[in-house]
Amino acid sequence: MVETYDIAIIGGGIIGNSIAAHLAKENLKIAIIDPNNLGLPASKAAAGLFQIQSSELGNKELIDFCHESFSYFPKFYKEISDSFENIDLGFRKTGSIYLTFNEEDIKEKENEYNELKIKPKLSFLKKEEVFILEPKAAKNIVGGFHYPEEGYINNPKFLKAISSYCLANNTVFIESRVEEIAINKNKIQNVVLANGEIIHANKYILCNGAWANKLLKKALNIEQNLIIGVKGEIMQLGVNGQLPIKNVLLSHNGYIVPRPATNSLEEDSIIVGGTTEEIDIEKTPNIFKNSPEGILKLNRLVENLLPSCTNLPRIKTWAGIRPKTIDSLPIIDTSPDLENLILAVGHYRNGILMGPLTGKIISELILTNSTSFDINKFKCERFLSKQQLSHSIA
Repeated sequence: MVETYDIAIIGGGIIGNSIAAHLAKENLKIAIIDPNNLGLPASKAAAGLFQIQSSELGNKELIDFCHESFSYFPKFYKEISDSFENIDLGFRKTGSIYLTFNEEDIKEKENEYNELKIKPKLSFLKKEEVFILEPKAAKNIVGGFHYPEEGYINNPKFLKAISSYCLANNTVFIESRVEEIAINKNKIQNVVLANGEIIHANKYILCNGAWANKLLKKALNIEQNLIIGVKGEIMQLGVNGQLPIKNVLLSHNGYIVPRPATNSLEEDSIIVGGTTEEIDIEKTPNIFKNSPEGILKLNRLVENLLPSCTNLPRIKTWAGIRPKTIDSLPIIDTSPDLENLILAVGHYRNGILMGPLTGKIISELILTNSTSFDINKFKCERFLSKQQLSHSIA
C-alpha cells in the first residue's frame, strides 16, 4: 500500500509536532511517523522547563539560539492554546532560582553568565532574599541566581495540544517505524514502514531524536553515529496540599519543578530531575525503566534543595532518552546530497524550549528555502569530510 503526502515527518516528539503545526495552515497533506506513543522517548519524559539559566547550557555556540527560542516560545504557545477553549496547559512564568551553597558556586555561575551573556533581568539574591521567595529552600545555601521570566509548562499536555492542533489541520499520525529509505539519484523516492506501508512525499523531515542514527548514516553516507542517547530519570512527588515552591529550583545536580493541577482531575505535585547517563540504545536493556541509582540521586536532590519535602509521597517515576549530538549542537539543515530531505535532530535537554522555534525554521526552509534565524552553526557539513563536501557541492 502506497500513501502520498506533501510532507512526511519522521519523529513524533516536540520537534516533529511543532514543524507540522507551523505548516498546518498551508493546505499541505502532512504525515507524522513515529512507532512510540506520542512524545516518547524525550518530549513527554522531560520536566517541561522553560529556561535559559541552565547548568548544562555552557555552550557559546548555542546561547543565541536559546535566547531566540526563549522569546519565541510564548508566541507559539499562545497560538496553540488560543485554538482551544478553556484549556490550561500549565505554562507558568513564575521564575527560577539557581541555588548556591558556597562562594565557588557563585563565582562559577557568575563567570558562566558573563561569558554566555545571560543577563536580562538576572540578579543574585542573598540567602535571606531567597527565603522570602522560597521559605522551604535548604537552609545551608549562601544565595541564589534569580531569573523571574523563566518557568515551566506541563509538557505532556502541551504536546498533546500541539498534536490535536495538527490533527485538525490536514495532519495524520502513523504509528510505525521507518525501516528503509529508498533513494534514487539525489532524492528520497519513498520510505518503507515496519507495518509494510510505503510512504511517498515531496519533502521528508528527519527528527526522530535518539533513533536518528540509522537514517542519518544512509542520508549522509557516513559510518559514524552522530547522535548519543542520554538517559534521564525523573520523579514526581505529591505535595499533600499547597505547593511547597513557586519557582523552579536549580543546582548543578538537577532541578525541582512545581507542577500545579490544570484541571479538577489532577493534583498539585513537584517534578524532580534529571539524571544523565549516556547509553547505547541498541544494546542497553530496559532503557525506559528507572534504576536504583537514579532514584537515589533524585532523592538526594530533594534532600539537598528542599529537605522539608523528603517525606512526600512518590506518585510515579519514569525515564526518557535525550538525543545529543557528538558536539552538543543540534543539526538543523537541508541534506547536502538529498534535495528533498531536511534534518532537525540532537536538541538534547533543550527540546521543549527549542522545539517551537525549530518548527518555525524548518517551515521557512520548506516554504521559502530561507530562514529568519542563522542556522550555519547547526549545519550537518561539520560532520562531513572534505571529500564528501566537494561531492555534495558538485
